[in-house]
Amino acid sequence: MKKIAKTREITPEFAEKVRSDQKVRRKLAYESPLWFALIYLPHHFSSPFAPFHIEMFRIMEDPKYEFVCVMAFRGSGKSTVMNTANVLWSILGKPERKFAIIVSKTQEQAKNHFSNIKRELEANALLTEDFGPFSGNEAAWNKMSLELEYRGAKLLSISREQSVRGLRHGAHRPDLVVCDDLEDDEDEGGADPIYRRLHAEIATACGFGARIFVLGNLISDKSLLVLLKRDIDAGKRPSAIFRAYPFRDVYKNVLWKEGPIGVPAMDMSGVWEREYLLDATAASSSVSPAALSEIGFHPTPDMIARAEKLLPLVMKANRKYLRAKEKAGDMKCQEPLVAAMRRFHIDSPKTEGEAGILTCSVSGDHLPEYAKEFNDEMDRILNSSPP
Repeated sequence: MKKIAKTREITPEFAEKVRSDQKVRRKLAYESPLWFALIYLPHHFSSPFAPFHIEMFRIMEDPKYEFVCVMAFRGSGKSTVMNTANVLWSILGKPERKFAIIVSKTQEQAKNHFSNIKRELEANALLTEDFGPFSGNEAAWNKMSLELEYRGAKLLSISREQSVRGLRHGAHRPDLVVCDDLEDDEDEGGADPIYRRLHAEIATACGFGARIFVLGNLISDKSLLVLLKRDIDAGKRPSAIFRAYPFRDVYKNVLWKEGPIGVPAMDMSGVWEREYLLDATAASSSVSPAALSEIGFHPTPDMIARAEKLLPLVMKANRKYLRAKEKAGDMKCQEPLVAAMRRFHIDSPKTEGEAGILTCSVSGDHLPEYAKEFNDEMDRILNSSPP
């Protein structure tokens, strides 16, 4: 059985105690990306870390994962952790990377990612005290390129259209590449051209032992990270790992209860399912309360009352349906890497539809017991006298 890493809870008081001792904080920050973020980047984290953030830091810390794909819901903080904190720690901390490249879809995105890191190197007094000085050529900094002479390292931020072929920093080829949101739903031709370029150019431009991180959201059932997940699942990259972090798991447990975004407003267009639940199977629809009103549909108080009674029934039956699927081995959930993730059951991204409890309850003669109970209760509610 795979060993799951345990992480003790770090209280704000203990973190502050560590931060006040230079010798201790430098040692911890050098060894651990989690401590690096807690000590030098607390201003980037207004909310406590979620369990999946701890898992992200665990992946960053483990060099055996040379190719890392992370798909997460909008507002999850994936770029802050896996881009900003990752690049800074990888250069200044234990990995001591010498040539890091950030690749984004557009020049504007590349500039934003570069500015976040440049700001820390220029204005973070504690970081400068412990790992500085950070000096560089100002003209180069303005071109989204910086050289940390004291570290013998270089950072370059580019758009996906810029070539990385033959790039070197002295004797060093790129040894850390972070691809952050390389695609969106406006890309013509889908993800195939980006996928090919990632393999044919970016990966081959890297030096031995380089690490590549690909971060993004679920754009469609054929998006870049879906294609990469299929490669990883097929064993084409033995040193790779794929992680999905939806807003909530299959049992509707929210992955980041203390996060800053709250529960996003649901809509009928499929955006909620795709960008927050990482589910590309939801059919887009223009149906909305306003559209229903326009065609003369006005729910009565009786309809609303019955719907309110049916909702918990459907949710209860759905939980039983999912547990039965999991027990039968029909649902393969993501294995946790840290103990804090054990309570979540992640079956994402979803790119193929499934029957679900409602379809199961009206098809076939051999229904499982929970589906029979669901049917009986549904009939009782629908055929009862108005509330």
